[in-house]
Order: sequence, then C-alpha cells, then structure tokens
Amino acid sequence: MAKKQAPLTSSELATLWIIYQKKTMMVRVIESFLSHNQDPEAIEILQTFHEGESNFVIELGNLFTQEGAVVPIGFTENDVNLNAPQLFDDIYEVM
Repeated sequence: MAKKQAPLTSSELATLWIIYQKKTMMVRVIESFLSHNQDPEAIEILQTFHEGESNFVIELGNLFTQEGAVVPIGFTENDVNLNAPQLFDDIYEVM
C-alpha cells in the first residue's frame, strides 16, 4: 500500500517559486547566449544546459500543478531581446 504524500508547506512552495524564477531566467539567458555564439563546442554545451534547465522548469511546473498551486509566470521570451548585440565572448558564456 502506497503512503499518501503530505502536501508541501508554504515555505517549501515559496522556495520552489524562487527556484522557478531563477531557472526560467537561466533559460532566457542561455537562449540569448545561443543566439550569438559562434563556437561549435560552446554551442553544444549551451544547448545541453538549456535542455536540462528547460526540463527542470517543466518538472517544477508539474509539481506546482500537482500541489494545486499556481504556476509562476517566470521569465518568458518577452523578457529578452535576442537581437541585442553580444555582450560576452563565446567561451565566457560557457563559464
């Protein structure tokens, strides 16, 4: 017989909310880096990181839904200008 899982506390949900905000921001930052980067190795690393962060954001969204909580909006494609000039060197973006 499976144990019923206790619902998350408000402080746990608040922590997840902050993590969701940070992760959605990182997804957008990496998208910005990918839009300008020319180094094939750096692009591969950034794409792998982007995929991992995007999957984590989806998992967090599912967790909020399972808990009956509102899924935060987070950072969206409207929060970054992919046409802005590159600010950092290709290798710096990987670091």
